[in-house]
Order: sequence, then C-alpha cells, then structure tokens
Amino acid sequence: MVHERIPPKTLNKNAHIESYHAIIELECYRRNEFDTYPQAYEMVSQFIQDYNQIRLHGSIYDFSPSI
Repeated sequence: MVHERIPPKTLNKNAHIESYHAIIELECYRRNEFDTYPQAYEMVSQFIQDYNQIRLHGSIYDFSPSI
C-alpha cells in the first residue's frame, strides 16, 4: 500500500473513506465511552467486523456483505 495525498479542495476523491469514518464516529464513538485504549480497540474492532459482515447495506439491496 502506498500513502497518497489528494490535492487540496478535492475531497470527492476520497468520499467513500470520509463516509466510512463518519459512520464509525456516529455509530461507534458517540455511542460508547471508552476507559482504556484496549477497550476502545476491542469495541471499534467489533464494530468494524459487524459493519463489514453483518450489517445490512442499502447499496447491495439490503443484504449483508457476507452473503
């Protein structure tokens, strides 16, 4: 993987990443209070796992990606 910076004022080039981070913030960070880093890591890892494997996604006709 190569880290690449996008030009200023071209946020649409990484809109899918911005959207993903917004979802994590709204559905995970704001709903939980973390006391320790390991606790936060575990909860965020579980959220990402659920998001990628279980959660229904409208863009794929309300199926989960694991189907």
